[in-house]
Amino acid sequence: FNIVKNLPLFSKIKHNKNKPQVIDISKEFVKIEIGIKKEEDNKDKKPDSKIPEEDNSTKTTKVEETEKSQEIEQDEDGTLHTVDDSGIQIGFRVWTHTLEKSQVGTIWNSPGNRRRINQVSPVYASATPFKMGHIVFFVPDTKRAEDFYRQRLGFCLSDRYVGGAGVFLRWAQQSEHHNLFFIKSRKNDVNLHHIAFEVNDVHEMLGGGVAFSKKGWATEVGPGRHPISSAYFWYFKNPLGGAIEYFCDSDYVTADWKPRQYRINRFSEWHLPDGIVQRDDGKIRPSLAAAQAIKAK
Repeated sequence: FNIVKNLPLFSKIKHNKNKPQVIDISKEFVKIEIGIKKEEDNKDKKPDSKIPEEDNSTKTTKVEETEKSQEIEQDEDGTLHTVDDSGIQIGFRVWTHTLEKSQVGTIWNSPGNRRRINQVSPVYASATPFKMGHIVFFVPDTKRAEDFYRQRLGFCLSDRYVGGAGVFLRWAQQSEHHNLFFIKSRKNDVNLHHIAFEVNDVHEMLGGGVAFSKKGWATEVGPGRHPISSAYFWYFKNPLGGAIEYFCDSDYVTADWKPRQYRINRFSEWHLPDGIVQRDDGKIRPSLAAAQAIKAK
């Protein structure tokens, strides 16, 4: 995905009364851009030996189907602009997917599995996200949103809150647990809930969150852990609207995944409501200064 800064890209698109109200472009969010693979990109491609190649071969066909039923504008560079059935602006452009590079991250030690030998686990002074993992919207009708992305764009169902409360979708059969999540709006409107950026591991997520806090950014909720997707998270208030999330260690699923139907909320296994507050508790802990102070007495 790629988020594009606020531009009046849709001023020429006409909407009739049967089409959804477009998300308010006075807000800083404008649209989602979805990368489309050209058919020739499939030629001479070497599959990764560890992770089977993700299949998005249906995407081009699905976009063509969308074009037949939606009003679409095209830029000089070939980027397509339109609006989905919920009123969210979306765009499509040709994009070559590159395989993720293996990250070193934290080597974990556990009983009977001591792999970190003679080295210290990393400490992060900040976080460096390597991609945007998912985006979440409030919508009036989650079924309508689900139908658009599954039937027209070939997204896959991962999990669902029953009764139209929420739906988790992913862009390919083999992918992270979700790339899109739609939540039933209590105000019957369309709005951005949050954008999530993936980091390497829980240490980087915590280090990045602490660094955010030290710079004055307020916590929305977290840190914590989602039972759905298994990811660790930390959300921060976004001055542009919605929230920003650091996350890591999300589930990775394939065509064999069986979507689950949830009746009760499963937002967190555990979470802190207001972040991690670091303050001087007045206790003396071992250090050179502490030793000198004791000696001076």
